[in-house]
Order: sequence, then structure tokens, then C-alpha cells
Amino acid sequence: MCEIFCFNSDKPKQINKCLECFYNHSEEHPHVWGLANMQSDEFVIDKEPIKATCSQHLKNIFSNPVIGKNVFAHIRLATVGEIISPNCHPFTEFDDNNKSWLLIHNGTIFDYPKLDEYKDKENGIRIQKEYFYTS
Repeated sequence: MCEIFCFNSDKPKQINKCLECFYNHSEEHPHVWGLANMQSDEFVIDKEPIKATCSQHLKNIFSNPVIGKNVFAHIRLATVGEIISPNCHPFTEFDDNNKSWLLIHNGTIFDYPKLDEYKDKENGIRIQKEYFYTS
């Protein structure tokens, strides 16, 4: 399973301490980490298939203020699927109307026919998603 962090504000705020606290949970969710920060109507996404507290890349990110109005973070305990970059969240996709969506999820759904039409459009492992409209 995974843990998801979401920060939404009407004004940009520095959230390093909140994110550092969240990523400390990677001791129980050690397989991947991800971070999405909306900047100028686009998400800047960083992620790696390693434990957050062991990531030099994440330490480098935290060496500067992380400021945002819409920030999403993810850590994963792999139960299904490989521990590889395509299975790191969050990620973005475009729908048939060319609108961008940020995708992040927690858990696996088996045998749910209403989701079958999306199987060929999905990247990463096939599991439930929470959708956030970004443009």
C-alpha cells in the first residue's frame, strides 16, 4: 500500500517541514517516492524507485525552500508490481480532450469491469486512482 500527501492553498507557502515529516514515513513505505509541485499551471514532478530517506535527489530538493500552492507527494510499499520508475507516482496523462491530469493512487483493484476500458491507456501498475484536474 501507499501513503499520499496533498497540500492545497490559495497562497504559495513553504512546506519543507511538512514534506520531511511525510517522507519520514518511508521507513514503512520504503520502495518509491514521488513529489509533484504545480508551477505556472504545470506540475514539476520528481520521483525515484528508492526509499525517500535514502534519496540524495530528495535531499537536494529539500536543501532549498519547497514553495507551492498545490503539492502532492507519494510513498509506496510495493505489494503488486515491480519497484521501477514507471510505477513511481505521481504521473501525468492527457485525456482525449488534451487536458492534463495528475494521477496518484493507493491500492489495487481486482476484477472491476467499470475500469476495463482504461487498461490500454494506463501506465504503471493497474490500480485505483485519485484524479486531480490540472488544466
